Amino acid sequence: MATVQDLPQIRGVKNIPVEEFYSSGHRTCQGCESALVMRLMIKAAGQRTIVLGSTGCMYVANTTYY
Repeated sequence: MATVQDLPQIRGVKNIPVEEFYSSGHRTCQGCESALVMRLMIKAAGQRTIVLGSTGCMYVANTTYY
């Protein structure tokens, strides 16, 4: 299990990892700030991260529901 000490120190835009873990094809609106926050949060947390959240905009936009 990763600890805070294992996470990369991102102190500016130049330090953000190039890898993308938030896949394209989600159904958020173009320029959605919630999607941007989620994308950057996952980049900071790293590849072996599971994100859980309450029902809301990001839940509906990122999952298939009927």
